[in-house]
Amino acid sequence: MNNVGTSVYVKKKTAPLTNILSFLILLTVLQQFFLESSNIYHYIRMVLYVCFGFLAMLSFVSILRFQIHGFVRTYIIAVVSTLTLLTPLLLFKQDGFNAVFFEQAIPLGVLLCSYTTEYSQEQHEKLLARYTALSAFLGLFVVFFYGQGFKATPIYFFRSKNQIGPILGLSFITLVYRLILGEPVRFTRIRFLDCLVGSALTITIIASMLALRNRAGLLAMIIISCTLVFRKFLSRLTLKAAIWINFFIVILTITLSLGLIDNLIGMVWDAFTLNYNVFDLNSLSAGRWGVYEESIAFIIDNPLFGEITSSTRLNGTAHNYVLNKLVKLGFVGSFPLLVFYLYLWFFVFKGLSSRTDVVSRGSKLGLLVLLFSLITSLFEYSHPFGPGVTQIMVWFLLGQYLRHSGEECDKH
Repeated sequence: MNNVGTSVYVKKKTAPLTNILSFLILLTVLQQFFLESSNIYHYIRMVLYVCFGFLAMLSFVSILRFQIHGFVRTYIIAVVSTLTLLTPLLLFKQDGFNAVFFEQAIPLGVLLCSYTTEYSQEQHEKLLARYTALSAFLGLFVVFFYGQGFKATPIYFFRSKNQIGPILGLSFITLVYRLILGEPVRFTRIRFLDCLVGSALTITIIASMLALRNRAGLLAMIIISCTLVFRKFLSRLTLKAAIWINFFIVILTITLSLGLIDNLIGMVWDAFTLNYNVFDLNSLSAGRWGVYEESIAFIIDNPLFGEITSSTRLNGTAHNYVLNKLVKLGFVGSFPLLVFYLYLWFFVFKGLSSRTDVVSRGSKLGLLVLLFSLITSLFEYSHPFGPGVTQIMVWFLLGQYLRHSGEECDKH
């Protein structure tokens, strides 16, 4: 039985929960406005935990009673295998158990909620519009309230930039993907205004990211934007595409020769290199390269279960998903998670390599936002799974992709 059967069944059961799920997703963005107000922030956090936990349990029961997609089943197996393997050891290290459990359980819960919830096209569009608009306003709030506006500063002005950055980056991918395909996110009933609003929000997010200097997110944004442009204009070169490419080259040449975008180029350069020595890899990586080398040495000395059974700890944090898991859990302890992590890369590239590009709830947007977080996972140790509030749109859009992509669904 295919995904169509799943959609019809769950639509009758879970349609009333659609608005609740959308509200909770938007609440994760609103929560970020109170990052410096710890009481309000943690109160909202508890509300999110309780509500998502309840919805995830309902979703899990629904899946057990009907069908389960191969991707979802693989994720569940990876989590259960890891917890089964490590529970006897991690019970004596409570912080370690909590870190492993919540990092995996939260995105899995969001994925289940999305996968078992039927969104109409209109509901889906409204959620995307509200999420991207709120994200852009969040960027404006942070850079003007805490920083000096759209200006990169030598010292990072916002300590939680790596929590805000992914939210902005994922919204950027959503907006750019739809704009390039010619079907912008619907903010109004007028297509021209949708393009105008979407472009304004995109520029706002880019400027905010440059000011925040979230370098991993900026790099992922550049890579995915280039990928989208290549797929749109270069993979199937037509006369129309050739005209647009030549027109862009001419405009770019004129603007460069007149110095019209020198400030923009300077801001991009500053966002990546300001206050760093570009000729020193350890300096340019903010000290991470040195920690990577120490991590490899630590893994060699503690290959099986890493820090769980080691009497020593790594001096620092390896800001890379694979290295971090090997340090924390070792080859044996992290094996199911690393296999699933590699599976995510394979799943994304396999999906993106197909020629279909339909703008709908089953579009490849879910794959692209996952690719964004996979790229940043090379520099951020908890991506693409956590922190939950920053990655929620990844797993929501991926759930909608799995639900509507038309891939074969195995009967449980």
